[in-house]
This record gives sequence, C-alpha cells and structure tokens, in this order.
Amino acid sequence: VPVIASATESVAYFILRSNNEENVRISMEKGVWATQPQNESVLNEAFEKYDKVILFFSVCRSMHFQGLCQMSSHIGHHKSRSLWEAGFSPRNRSKWGGTFMVRWLRIYDLPFEQTNHVSNPWNSNRPVKFSRDGQPVPPDIGA
Repeated sequence: VPVIASATESVAYFILRSNNEENVRISMEKGVWATQPQNESVLNEAFEKYDKVILFFSVCRSMHFQGLCQMSSHIGHHKSRSLWEAGFSPRNRSKWGGTFMVRWLRIYDLPFEQTNHVSNPWNSNRPVKFSRDGQPVPPDIGA
C-alpha cells in the first residue's frame, strides 16, 4: 500500500465518477483525466492550496471504487475529445473540461458494501458510495 502523505503534508481528497470503465482504463494507461467543467475550479484550487490532491475513482453502476490517483498537474484548457469520446461529432458539445495529469497510486476493486460504515459529513453524512462526481471528502475520511 503506497503512503499517501506524510504527517507534514496537506492533502485534499475528492471522489470522481466515470460513466464507463473504458475511460478509467485509458486514464490508468496514459496518466491523464478530464473532468466535467463544473469540477475544474475546485480541483485547480485544491491543487494550488494543498501539497497533494488524491482522487478516488468509481465507475457509475459498478458498485465498486476502482482505485485512487494523485493529481499531478493543473487542469488545462486542452480538450482531449479523442481520448474520451470515440464517436464524438463536432456538432455535439463535449461534456468534458480540460485534461490534467494523474499518477495512479493504487488500482483495486473495493466493493461499496465494504464502505457502508464510511459516511461523508460534507455530503449530509451520506455513505461515500453515494458521492457525486467531484465530491470533496474530509481528510479524516479520505486518509
């Protein structure tokens, strides 16, 4: 198990959701991710403020968390539709914001049933499995 942070490092934690497993696999292979535009400012602000930004990933409807990675660059303005939308049509607007680099720390399938005891006070004390894309998680829960 990798060490996420030392006692002196400040860390922000977020849960990111993917619509499909293929996008997560691409991220693991290429070390890149693109989030929805509404998540960009919060993630960029955390990248500026904290020593590390850790992202927990879950594929929608998978009933699992798939792993965690560290954000290793700001979210830029480059839109990488070719990575995420094989059937993209120029007439359709992409729902993805800019891309950013990530370093995968751990890849695993953690069933939601093993996280039922973990609630997020920043999301009305709901279990973490009910997190929305871009949901922040307090350090005592994320660690």
